Amino acid sequence: MPDKGAYPYLVVGRFDQAASAQQSKRLFRAMRRQHHWQHLPNSAGDFRTNLQPVTIRLANGSRLAVLMAREEMTIAHPQSGDLVRYSPHRGKYEIPPTDPKAAAYWAIDGCVAILCRAGDDACFKRYRTGVYRPSDGVAISARTFKPLPHHVAIDPDSLLPVRHL
Repeated sequence: MPDKGAYPYLVVGRFDQAASAQQSKRLFRAMRRQHHWQHLPNSAGDFRTNLQPVTIRLANGSRLAVLMAREEMTIAHPQSGDLVRYSPHRGKYEIPPTDPKAAAYWAIDGCVAILCRAGDDACFKRYRTGVYRPSDGVAISARTFKPLPHHVAIDPDSLLPVRHL
């Protein structure tokens, strides 16, 4: 979990789980004790109302924790096993809110979108799970953030593997 800003990389993997209200509040309090997220309002309840911590499982079994908006979680309602994409806010169309409180939460979350529902094998075959640089889609290590040699890159917009001719 980043201590400042949103997780900066694209993640393609299986939706694992959403934190419970209690887990979410514990995470907030732990991060604040470590002097992180100091720009957020000082309420664990407000944190839970605005953000949803979730985990995404990669093909190697490792899990990444990221934050998404609670409203987005309610609308998309990802289920365990769905193939999802996490992306930090990027692009000209993703303008931060003007309300300072909403902007503080927006600054540390990203977008989790469902690519394929669990069980849709044909859909799953189109994608490669992993962590990727949003600028060019190069596969990187989830631990070191260094490029992974001999791994297929993805198109950062379509998320599909890039075919080199």
